[in-house]
Amino acid sequence: MSSMSGSGLAFVDTNILVHAFTDGPDARHRKARDLVAMLTAEDRLCLSTQVLNELFVTLTRKHQTLVEVVLEILGGRWPVFQVDPRTILDAGR
Repeated sequence: MSSMSGSGLAFVDTNILVHAFTDGPDARHRKARDLVAMLTAEDRLCLSTQVLNELFVTLTRKHQTLVEVVLEILGGRWPVFQVDPRTILDAGR
């Protein structure tokens, strides 16, 4: 997870979201669910277009979650940021 300086927004890795939205009894799933719930409640969670795409593909193909269910999970719940070369350069500063 990384936080954008000064804004309080937090980007999370695809794996955290996958663990949050798939079943599993282990601590990784619980921690991921707790983190996503906390960041969502604080209105801080945001996604990149890359993570959005990876999450969709992973949930629908690897975990065979129905497309409708994935769309409901996503449902415009979090802001999505376009990743482009300038974004990457700005993040490196």
